[in-house]
Amino acid sequence: MAIVTESQLCLDLESDYAEFIISVGKVLFGERQRSPRKKKKVLGEMEIPVNSKKGAVEEKKKGDGQKLMKELADEKLKLTRAACALLNSGGGVIRASISNQGYYLVQHGIGQDIERAFRECIHSEELSEYFDFIQKGQHLMIWVKAWSSANSSKPRICNVETGLHQRNGESAMKLKDLTFLKEKLAYAKLDSDVMSPKRPRLQNNIEGSTEVAVEMASGIRNAAIQFFERDQLEYGEILSFTEWTTVEFKDFPRDENTLDFVQNTLRRYISAFANTQGGYLIFGVDNNQKVVGCKRNVNPTQVKVVVAATIDAVPYFHLDASKPKVYYEYKAQAVYDKDGKERGYVFVVRIESFHGIFFSEEPDSWIVEAGCLKRFEIAEWLKIMTAEDPDLSKLAEQFTKELSLSDGPPMIKPVYSVQGLDSLDVLRRKFFPAESNRMTFVPQPLCDKLFLEYPRLKALLEREIQPPVQGTLMLSRSWAVDIGLPKNRAIVCDALLMVVGRYPVFYSVVENPTCEVYEHSRSTARLLKQKLANVGGYSQKICVIPKVLYLQPTSEQDAGGQRLKYPVDYRLRQEHLPGLQKALVTVLFGFTSFSSDFIGVEFLNLLTYEQYETLSKKLDGTREQFIYGIPGSGKTVVALKIMEKIRNEFDCRPDEILYICENKPLRDFVGKKVSCAVTRATFMKEEFPNVKHIVMDEAQNFRVEHGPWYKKARNIVRRDPNTLGIFWIFLDYFQMSHPFDSGLPPLLRQYPRGYLTKGVRNASTIYEVVKAEMENIVNAKRLDIPYPQLGELLGRACCGNFMAGRYHIKREMEVREIACYVARHCRSYLDAGYSQKDIAILCSTKEITSNYQRPLVEEMRKLRLDVSFVQANEILTDKIVLDSIRRFSGLERTIVFGINPVPTQGEVSRNLLLCVASRANKQLHLLYEKEQICP
Repeated sequence: MAIVTESQLCLDLESDYAEFIISVGKVLFGERQRSPRKKKKVLGEMEIPVNSKKGAVEEKKKGDGQKLMKELADEKLKLTRAACALLNSGGGVIRASISNQGYYLVQHGIGQDIERAFRECIHSEELSEYFDFIQKGQHLMIWVKAWSSANSSKPRICNVETGLHQRNGESAMKLKDLTFLKEKLAYAKLDSDVMSPKRPRLQNNIEGSTEVAVEMASGIRNAAIQFFERDQLEYGEILSFTEWTTVEFKDFPRDENTLDFVQNTLRRYISAFANTQGGYLIFGVDNNQKVVGCKRNVNPTQVKVVVAATIDAVPYFHLDASKPKVYYEYKAQAVYDKDGKERGYVFVVRIESFHGIFFSEEPDSWIVEAGCLKRFEIAEWLKIMTAEDPDLSKLAEQFTKELSLSDGPPMIKPVYSVQGLDSLDVLRRKFFPAESNRMTFVPQPLCDKLFLEYPRLKALLEREIQPPVQGTLMLSRSWAVDIGLPKNRAIVCDALLMVVGRYPVFYSVVENPTCEVYEHSRSTARLLKQKLANVGGYSQKICVIPKVLYLQPTSEQDAGGQRLKYPVDYRLRQEHLPGLQKALVTVLFGFTSFSSDFIGVEFLNLLTYEQYETLSKKLDGTREQFIYGIPGSGKTVVALKIMEKIRNEFDCRPDEILYICENKPLRDFVGKKVSCAVTRATFMKEEFPNVKHIVMDEAQNFRVEHGPWYKKARNIVRRDPNTLGIFWIFLDYFQMSHPFDSGLPPLLRQYPRGYLTKGVRNASTIYEVVKAEMENIVNAKRLDIPYPQLGELLGRACCGNFMAGRYHIKREMEVREIACYVARHCRSYLDAGYSQKDIAILCSTKEITSNYQRPLVEEMRKLRLDVSFVQANEILTDKIVLDSIRRFSGLERTIVFGINPVPTQGEVSRNLLLCVASRANKQLHLLYEKEQICP
């Protein structure tokens, strides 16, 4: 996006309102003050000098009138652009300084031209749906609600102008229904034939369905082609064809420069013709089909230069940058009268239909981003305008849609829950219990802890909410951290009050007054409101009023934002409460799905309630934490989210947080999402002087072959005795892949502990295989690991995924037989619509993987399968992974073939089998060679 350079628009982030405030400067308001009739009256009553000539007076009046018209147009454009930016950014307020004295909003209104511009922006006659107006002295505050195209044919983004036109009969219409964009872009993706340089490529979608309409369009087209071949015309000649979708006549106006007229007209019509069927723009023919030529002596070469420069300057978009912009031809036809006298020229521009999208100008569409007003660039604008929910048809059994792109404001991402896990509505009910006739504090466990830590807190909040009301007070140790802002260490907790019939209030509780707390509270409240719209999909009118409360008694509590005036319609309504609660849950539980990397479209999944509770722990009280998880419980998801929380809680730089795992593929996968990720071997070889916090994943597979990693990591996070770092270790002993010393501390020192017990990765059928192997591991007791804790974990384990899946096992097979089996099933899956990136072939060791490479390639070729194999570190490519089970640790694919999942160390035989089984989402194939002992 391009940063706005318009100095008349200013984003004010210092206002006491927790809103995006756009200041537009001075504006003349009022129905009569801005109306054409009023302007004429004012100009007509101007004082005329006694000795002035009538012509001079008229010229002065004309000049003053043009100046006033331009000023009013500029004011309208400023207001409309500000409204557009706020509509697209989750809402906010336009602040205008009223330039006319004695103005009263109720008495004078705002002006019909402004109202009309706002209505065109929202595609609705009902202004109150999106706009509220409050006058404060000589300022007008225009409250703007977040845009939503839900349940309508309105575009996904608000625009002042799209810059797009299309031919409709005899007119070049501004495009309002932009559904054609998706069709045009889809057509542009095709490897279409190169356009003929001699004949216009005309599409078959001729307007109308009757034979008469088709015959008429065809006749006009043929006549226009013949006309274009002519070199000279007769003055006054009546052409044998009329204007139509493919033909437009333009006579030259008397009071406008010919070259300027050609340039201005061409910008609009080139967009219209190029976006439709192509056609002919003919200058010098009037609406009666009469040849009149240009009325001034114009050099055809000058016109040709103007045409070329105009077409070259007009913006366009094509997916293939190597394609020509648009094919056109220019021709000047001399005009003579009956006596052979030259009467100027007719200029014809033939424009072909364009496979991409042609604009008359760049879209006039705006957004607030990173503290600036920005204008959308064409590629980004088109991406959002044509965005659709990802195609999860192959994963339909795995995901349930919770929030669609068509459900809310422009910036939202689609949200999907995993089948069988808590849906968004279930999470909402867990977080917000059934309404009662009193104030409810949520979430209950956190509230209990906070009230115990701060005995004055509950009484303070209850006193603030007087008189007693029915509603919800939602507490957090730091809402700033929850939504991606740095924590203010002076704040004890934050609380969001939601009461029907009142404005939502955001409380920041501190022990002692500080000058910076209100500013931080206001910034957090502002971002929370924006996230409710842009992440949670909430599109109703809402404000969030910040207020600071002091635990220690003070002479006066800070009134904060409650001193400010808000529109009445921004009070919370009963029918909107469930939607607001869902939006809050989406903001808190949403995370970018790992499947986004495979689908190619970003969408969000939801944390489980168990994962959220793990992440909501007070970091100051759990600086060192051991998280035990069953296979497929989302340990890596939680590890990534805890790093986000650490970054916000302690305001860290990227290089101050280190992620450590055992294998390179997992390191590479996570490294695309965090700045600093290394393997345990690299960690032991290098120094990390800037690191303050460490998160370790799959630590059960760590070894001490390169030195005591645990001691080194602990020393790093403790090297500053005044600020101890965070040290979280994620473990899954069920997937331990070796019998050697892991370097982990004794069990008694693995404290405090957290647990992740809900399987979210595997289909229920595959989970049963995983659970059976977990039971076998606990019963066998072959390793030096904490079996009592594993037994406890197993007792709490459950499958949260109800997706259907299948489990296949084959024994006593030859190498070639296994290769043939894998190839045949890959063919079947690919024919069924799966892609190569859905499949992984995992072998017990690196050596066995190498042994199977050639047989697999040969069997695939026999079936004419054009497939490629890659190693696990290239998991994000559209290729079949062929690698060892250990190197695939921490990763997953929809379909997994496990070949000889039997380790060289018998102690971990069950662990390796479980490891390969837990990598599969829907289809698991276990294949054993002859003489291999199956565990």
